[in-house]
Amino acid sequence: ELGCAEALPRADFDRQLAERLGTALAFARREIPLYRSDGWAAMQASPDPGLTHWPVLERRTLMERQAELRPQQRSRRTVTHSTSGSTGVPLTIEHSYASEAWSWAHRYRALLWHGLPIGVRALRLSHRRRPLRDFLLGQGCFTDLGARGAVEAAVAYLRRRQPILLSGP
Repeated sequence: ELGCAEALPRADFDRQLAERLGTALAFARREIPLYRSDGWAAMQASPDPGLTHWPVLERRTLMERQAELRPQQRSRRTVTHSTSGSTGVPLTIEHSYASEAWSWAHRYRALLWHGLPIGVRALRLSHRRRPLRDFLLGQGCFTDLGARGAVEAAVAYLRRRQPILLSGP
């Protein structure tokens, strides 16, 4: 589906994008309690179907009002991702399985544009170990580069395995 969409003429692609955005925003208006609460609902009252009148969610709002950002009709099965960004304060984001699958599809579609197939030798720098995923995708992972000898171990891995892809903060 991603490959078909990118081959569309520009006008058709833009129309499809606008339709999908409209569907997502209609879902948010209908299912996300925060967007129906006072102040937030008024910002979206415009007949403009785009993002112009939607609020930008700041980190503090995401953290303080997380329960109000969950859809009323939500999937019972979700995947969570945690990040601390530059603040060191963890923020957990919940994704549906479908959203997680689309995220992976987009990531690998972009890698394929650059000739990098799924499973290409990679080094991942991350705060979180995912041994099974790393094994299946042919990735090495270093989680704490501040630990004694960690940078040297990462450099040794780079020399030994010569990964084609390096990802991390």
